[in-house]
This record gives sequence, C-alpha cells and structure tokens, in this order.
Amino acid sequence: MNTGVSMIRTNGRTKAVYDIVYSSEHVNGVVDLWYRQMLGRPAITAEVTSSANALWRGGTVQQLLTRLVPSDEYLASRVRFPSLG
Repeated sequence: MNTGVSMIRTNGRTKAVYDIVYSSEHVNGVVDLWYRQMLGRPAITAEVTSSANALWRGGTVQQLLTRLVPSDEYLASRVRFPSLG
C-alpha cells in the first residue's frame, strides 16, 4: 500500500496507474489468465513473451482471444459431440 501511495505522490495518479497496468507483472498475468480461461492451462514462457510483446506494441486482449479461439487446442477442449451409441 505504501508503495502505491508513494507512486501517486511522486508521479501523480495517472502515471502511477499507467505504470501498474503496463508493468510486465500485470501484462504477463493477464496473458496467463486468458490462457488458463481459454485453454485450461497456464501459458508457457514463449506464449507469455509473445503475447505480452503484442500487447505492449498496441495489441488488445480481444486480439489475443481471437488467436486462441480457433486453435486446435481450444477446439479440442471445448467442442463435444453427443454420443451416437
């Protein structure tokens, strides 16, 4: 808590929020959260790195999801057909 208050006092509220939201810890956590939600597993290091870099370059979470949904891994874990037997 003191660190956040100190950040606000030093840099102002807007800059403090920006620094937190765009921190590597937060962005990596967002990527991992969506891998867990969509694929049922944590993101591996290469996936975190690639997706976080895309977000830092201006990509959106919606674009990340657009890449995950058509993946074979997502489809295999989500699409179930009723048994015919």
